[in-house]
Amino acid sequence: KLSNSLQTTLDVDRLIELFGQAVQKTVGHNGYSYSHDREEIRIRGGIRARFMCSHRLVVEQEDIGEFQVMRRNRFSELEVSRIEGLISCLAYPLRNALMYRKALRLAHTDPLTQVNNRVAMEDSIRREWELARRQKSPLSLMLIDIDHFKSFNDRYGHVCGDQVLQSTARTIRETVRASDMIFRYGGEEFVVVLTNTEIAGAVLLAERIRRAIENMRIATESQSIRVTASLGVTALNPGTSARDLLVNADRAMYQAKQNGRNRVIKSL
Repeated sequence: KLSNSLQTTLDVDRLIELFGQAVQKTVGHNGYSYSHDREEIRIRGGIRARFMCSHRLVVEQEDIGEFQVMRRNRFSELEVSRIEGLISCLAYPLRNALMYRKALRLAHTDPLTQVNNRVAMEDSIRREWELARRQKSPLSLMLIDIDHFKSFNDRYGHVCGDQVLQSTARTIRETVRASDMIFRYGGEEFVVVLTNTEIAGAVLLAERIRRAIENMRIATESQSIRVTASLGVTALNPGTSARDLLVNADRAMYQAKQNGRNRVIKSL
């Protein structure tokens, strides 16, 4: 019965939730957690407690993470044995869910820069727009365009152009918060979606990104080249659609280009 229940979903979070509930029915606990360091997964339900029953999950010599059950009093040998029996039902459904998760991530990742691609961006903007409207929370978006990018390809070759894109993506990733979402929008354009962020905070972050990009240096065979970017920033307002966010950010970015490049412009 448990195996059938676990095979109803390929979502890792939902799978662990279902398993935690199943364990609760057999061995009472205060909380559970699942972690997978390589996949950067941390899932927790309930509360942390003093005593833990921990199990490393391995399928065909592949480590697929660790599941822990926590409670305030010790687990008996019989209870540990019962949890071990349930764990055997989790292993294969969990491996399938992890494989599905990895396939989705690869399908939504730009292979050159290793940030999210445009397909992922459109889904994420729509989702965050709906969430922000429902919860009445702030939402901002910035569009980053590398200045004179074509000249890098024309003068130094496409290998240099790729280095510029990779270094820019890495610099953006190192500057934003962990909760911010980065996407490669076009050839030399990147979008950053900032949840729970007012326009003022988005502008401050955009300035930090602009300066960080300006401080980058790309080494070529003959010299070290400098990169700058123009940034447009906008925020969700009453009546703003998900598409309006991109349109407004693009308008602001274009204005930054018109005003001399290497600057941040906001549009409301």
